[in-house]
Amino acid sequence: MRPDPAWNDTGLPYPAGQSLHGIVAGLARDAPERTALVDGSDRMSYGRLDRLSDGYAHLMRQAGVSPGDVVPVLLPRGAELVVVILGLLKAGAAYALLDERWTPARLRAVVAELGAKLLVHRADSGPDLALPGWSPPEGPAEAPAGFAPVAVDGAHPCCVFVTSGTTGRPKAVLSPHRATVRLFRPGSFARFDARTVMPLAAPLPWDGFTLELWSVLLNGGTSVVVRDPYLTPEALRRGVREHGVDTVFLNSGLLALFVDEDPDAFTGVVQVITGGDRASVPHVRELLRRHPGLTIVNGYGPVEGTVVATAHRVGPADCDLPDGIPIGRPVPDTRVHVLDGDRPCAVGEPGELCIAGDGLAIGYLGARELTEERFPVLGLEGGRTRVYRTGDLVRWSGDGVLHYLGRMDRQVKIRGHRVEPAEVERQVERLPEVRRCAVVPLRDSSGGCRGLAAFCVPAADGDPLPDARERLRRDLVHYQVPDVVVSVAELPLTVRGKVDESALLALLPDRAAERGTPPPAAGAEPDGADAEPADPLAALVARTCAAVLGRDRVSADARFDDLGGSSLDAGRVCARLTTELRRPVPVAELLRHQSARALAARLRATPWTPPPAREDRTAAGVPLTPVQANFLARHLHDADDRPARCRTVWVLDGPVDLGALRR
Repeated sequence: MRPDPAWNDTGLPYPAGQSLHGIVAGLARDAPERTALVDGSDRMSYGRLDRLSDGYAHLMRQAGVSPGDVVPVLLPRGAELVVVILGLLKAGAAYALLDERWTPARLRAVVAELGAKLLVHRADSGPDLALPGWSPPEGPAEAPAGFAPVAVDGAHPCCVFVTSGTTGRPKAVLSPHRATVRLFRPGSFARFDARTVMPLAAPLPWDGFTLELWSVLLNGGTSVVVRDPYLTPEALRRGVREHGVDTVFLNSGLLALFVDEDPDAFTGVVQVITGGDRASVPHVRELLRRHPGLTIVNGYGPVEGTVVATAHRVGPADCDLPDGIPIGRPVPDTRVHVLDGDRPCAVGEPGELCIAGDGLAIGYLGARELTEERFPVLGLEGGRTRVYRTGDLVRWSGDGVLHYLGRMDRQVKIRGHRVEPAEVERQVERLPEVRRCAVVPLRDSSGGCRGLAAFCVPAADGDPLPDARERLRRDLVHYQVPDVVVSVAELPLTVRGKVDESALLALLPDRAAERGTPPPAAGAEPDGADAEPADPLAALVARTCAAVLGRDRVSADARFDDLGGSSLDAGRVCARLTTELRRPVPVAELLRHQSARALAARLRATPWTPPPAREDRTAAGVPLTPVQANFLARHLHDADDRPARCRTVWVLDGPVDLGALRR
């Protein structure tokens, strides 16, 4: 029923038996001076990366790391983190990246699920997880003479992805080296080579981080570290301008933010890879219209299939298809089947997408029965084939392209993160005031899940839940926390006895149901709670927050998350403030300081001095040429923009008067 995929048209074999660190070490031998990582002012070559990771591997083995261990890592995104990852792989271990924004309860649950015996972290930060710790050394680490990494092959465990589970416990997905190696080579689903320069900005536990990191390091490209919580239009502009960024990965929510707030930020980018949720057709259409030469790849893949299982290079005609933008064809060394039970579906017939091939995970750590259930061995294509049942409903088109139709269960994606509403329900029901809970997705205009609403039946009549969200923040990951908690006398049921989600959503204000924007949480200040602040900067921030959240007015002292603002909403606020103020406004600052007044105070405490503006010749009555007008417009939008500046190299063969040169 399926034609052969068209991706690997080079006919080049891939090194299925090689390890990730082995490939990077080979690149370090061949081109030791090539830049591997850029982290602020630090540029790390492949040779230095290889030497440092050798030293880290030696020290970690001395600290007790053994081949086959799973080692959790609690460090910020940065060059040091990458050295730690390579060091763990060279020690024969698999790494599991934790998120510093997770609550202590979540961190403890994940560490317990991993069965870890050692934690890599900075000794002066992070919660006490009752594990022996190892901290990266302050100075360079050197491996002793004769050091050699532990010999592993492509089937050896490489990394762990932590995802949501229906039981209330996180699931730990163990992935082998070959699952990542298969993806990033010539002839794959996108262009990855030594010219590739990509931001490293995805959340650490997410498989998007794997895409950004290894697509670059396995091909001799350059990874540019982004310290903000996620990539912003301003950070992308800076990456293109200063480091030659040409490839970017954006989940569908971030892609929509960029197109809405600053579509010109893609200038200079060659290819955009998107995924994590259903692509927004209006935003992709607009991006193609504004940047017709841009390559856009829509990728699909659960973590159990390691990052990407199918992909599609998007053209304008894809935006007019009835099922939306396709998820495409299998990537190299990946096979897919559309099944009704165990029966292959005909072209056009909906069925469950099942993945096979070298991208499959080894399974779930400590969950043998679940692994056997979700990774069954089926009789397919004349033999026995191990597959992963995704739970996603798809269909083949006549030209061999897969179209995504939806989920077969309740699972949703929130800002690219997989969330099981059942897991959130179990956590909410642990509150003593709650007898029963139903969690319902809040949808935006494109059908994507923007957040969650928790409808709770109190344990006793009249029991209020004024601080439920604040208490849930201590136990849930930030993207799992319900945007609104509502008390209901009972959960309405459909004629089939299931919870009637439509009836529950009808209890929310009309605007919240339409936009997916929750009403103010209990204790949050309502719209118009106070007059506009006298401080003009705080007033501007408050007005911008209100506009993004669809409100008439917000209190300058209200917490942004209590107003229903997500991290992507924070990105929109900061993108607009960056344009309005003509200075960078990092997303991390709003997420850290939360209120409009606090953010304004922070901005005022860190003054921004733009480069001096060029003289406007129109003031003297001399009209600007079209080229000059274009340069002026770009400069007013971004004072750091440098296209009008000519770079000149002078070669001098005698003594240099530096003072004269400076003048």
